[in-house]
Amino acid sequence: MEEYSIVDIPAKSAKKQISFSPFGTAVTKEEVENRLSANLYKQLSDGSDKFVTDAVARAEVYIGTILHWLNVQFDLDNATIREIVLMQALYELHMALGHEEAGREYRTQMK
Repeated sequence: MEEYSIVDIPAKSAKKQISFSPFGTAVTKEEVENRLSANLYKQLSDGSDKFVTDAVARAEVYIGTILHWLNVQFDLDNATIREIVLMQALYELHMALGHEEAGREYRTQMK
């Protein structure tokens, strides 16, 4: 857990329902696409825009949960939070296709 910098988040034995909802301008697949070369986007998207939007959704859940525990508002119009979500989405795309080393690089940049 130390590598994810979430060691200060208390562990609970009972499941807690996390409710968060991001507000602000939604992260789009075009933003993800603009971060990558055309060939890399084609490879990571697996030929489907839905694959990218699903990765963004997973990134929002992950980042939103951490922000909730840290009592930070999940504002997608905040440049720092938006960048973190985009980096996590790129991580998600790389990991989905088994590109672990490239995924770790995005995770490191995100931290």
